[in-house]
Amino acid sequence: MHVEKETRGGLGGRFFKGIGRRLPLVLIFALIGAIAGMALSMYVIKPLYQAGFAAATGSPEAAVSFSERIVSADALSEALASAGKESTYSTEELSERVKIIPGEQDVVNVTVNLPNARDAYDVAVALAQYAGGLDVLDVSEAYYPKTISYPIAKYNAAALGAAGALLGLLLAIIGAATDGMIRRRRDVERAFTRPVIAATPDMTDYGGLYTAQSPWPVPEAFHNMIKNVNTLLPGEGSKIIGVTDAGYAEGKERMASNIAIALGEHGQRVLLMDADFDGKSVSSLLNLPKEPGLLDLMAGREQFRTTLLKDPLHGIYVLPSGNRSAGDSPVTGQKMTMLLQLLRKHFDYIVISLPEAEEVYNLIENESVIDGILLIIYNGSSTFKEVKKALAELSFVRDRILGFIYDEAEEDDIVYDAEIDALPVEV
Repeated sequence: MHVEKETRGGLGGRFFKGIGRRLPLVLIFALIGAIAGMALSMYVIKPLYQAGFAAATGSPEAAVSFSERIVSADALSEALASAGKESTYSTEELSERVKIIPGEQDVVNVTVNLPNARDAYDVAVALAQYAGGLDVLDVSEAYYPKTISYPIAKYNAAALGAAGALLGLLLAIIGAATDGMIRRRRDVERAFTRPVIAATPDMTDYGGLYTAQSPWPVPEAFHNMIKNVNTLLPGEGSKIIGVTDAGYAEGKERMASNIAIALGEHGQRVLLMDADFDGKSVSSLLNLPKEPGLLDLMAGREQFRTTLLKDPLHGIYVLPSGNRSAGDSPVTGQKMTMLLQLLRKHFDYIVISLPEAEEVYNLIENESVIDGILLIIYNGSSTFKEVKKALAELSFVRDRILGFIYDEAEEDDIVYDAEIDALPVEV
């Protein structure tokens, strides 16, 4: 038989799932890093490049040598005027920065000193070009600086974006490791007054569903669970057990199915009811049709005999969730009470896969409707905060909470000889 395997994995897988829930944090830090990289490139690194370039080149000079006989005052004035038109400096500014130094062998050295080396070079070239037709004896090579290498903003944005993503990932890892997740059975027993009814292994490693042929430790874990449930619910008569969980994790449908199968193995007439209309259906786990079912029955579209299914492999009866149609009125607690009172007459055990704890109130109007509720805690996934919230939301059936099922437990947390004598009284 095909069994749909759930996406929940072992402890390592759930740890990475915790990181996955924090991926928005990684993306936010990556975006912040990219924006910071752009800003640093434009407003910090570029000015530093410019300052560093100026410091490296100092006060650059460009020198040009002319024949003394051609460098008259008028000729130099005309040369400066020509150079001034081709530069960002006025003729007056150039006159202050051009030095005429007598040289040897009838040569006059004309030195151009400007703050920017490239400007000095351009002015010197302009002077040389102007004097080029006037028997220039020698034109010395002006200092020609390298072009300033400005930072590439997109590269810096990418680098800091990657650094931001790594920082976000690191914070996500730290968060996943220190976010209050429950990772040991004893932590549950110390934090809450309700007992741990049983610790069960990760059933996705054993095909998902319990069978008599399931390898160790599956049979022992469920045998211990059934024994403790019967201890907490003594007496004759039909028993109605609801199964829900703390948080929004997949798994309670599988657990409810396995509890029903384990009860059926003990010779009980068992009905598995799927009352979680928005979650994964128990019928899909058992390879049975999802509809018609409970919703169709409540809406009056079907009769009970047309919605009840028999699982030929496990020997239990199943009432699927059914199909919600437009115009259907909500399934109220009053309707569920009437249905459960009728079903008590036909079954030894009714196991209900309930919705999330905060939605149970919509189906169970008072604690007299149900005999016991089992709250699933997932090892390495459920948090103390989620469990406390679930207990608060189930306060209206407080006396019906039998305890916890510690699911996907590590092997050393599965205690087979632990027996529960009675339900402890909360103070």
